Amino acid sequence: MAAPEVSPGVVGNWGLAIILLTFLVKGLTLFWTTKSMRSMKAMAALGPQMKALQAKYADDKQRQQAETMALYKQHNVNPVAGCLPILLQMPIWLALYRMLSSAGSSTSCRSSRGGSTTSPRRIRFTSCR
Repeated sequence: MAAPEVSPGVVGNWGLAIILLTFLVKGLTLFWTTKSMRSMKAMAALGPQMKALQAKYADDKQRQQAETMALYKQHNVNPVAGCLPILLQMPIWLALYRMLSSAGSSTSCRSSRGGSTTSPRRIRFTSCR
């Protein structure tokens, strides 16, 4: 899947284009975000019962793990469901960041090299190649 090109041509402004693209990506990942939040809330609700199990079976770690899994099963909670959706979203957000940073650096290099022909000074950045 090719990354969408952020261009101010459609919107007319780089800042607005970035904001709209961020909202678009956030809307596309909303399903995973809500699933993750619901799972984390369910895990937090089981917190007091988990503390009681840890205190009750402090000496027997194997029994403690078995009782914890039984508690999860009883309340229909999956401990991995809280972080898995976030892990699915990470490549999307990292790609968006990388795309925006490369688009921003290439744009600033192009605009800083030229300049007005009537201007006596030309500003050049050493980081642009």
